Amino acid sequence: MHWIRLRLGPGVKAMQPFPVHVEVAEAAAVEVRFEMPGMNMGENRYRLRQTPAGSWEGRAVLPICLSGRSDWVARVELRDRDGHRYEAVFPFRLGK
Repeated sequence: MHWIRLRLGPGVKAMQPFPVHVEVAEAAAVEVRFEMPGMNMGENRYRLRQTPAGSWEGRAVLPICLSGRSDWVARVELRDRDGHRYEAVFPFRLGK
C-alpha cells in the first residue's frame, strides 16, 4: 500500500520559488509535475531529492497565467524500488 503526502510552500505564488515537500511510504524516485487544466503552461516538472530523514524535497517556480487563472494541479509521480510507477493528483490554487 502506498500513500503520498504533498506540502507546497509557504508562499506559493507565480514567478516566485517555493518549497515542495513530499512524504511517501517508500520510493526510489519522486517527481512533481504542475499543470493548469485545459491550458498549456509549458513543461513544469521537478525531480525531488531525498533527505536524510527519508522525505523528498525541491523547489519549484510556476509561470504567470496571462488569463489571470490561479487553479493548478500537482501530479506527484513516484517509482518504487521494484520499478512500479504511481501517481497522485492534488488540485490547488496559487496565493495572492
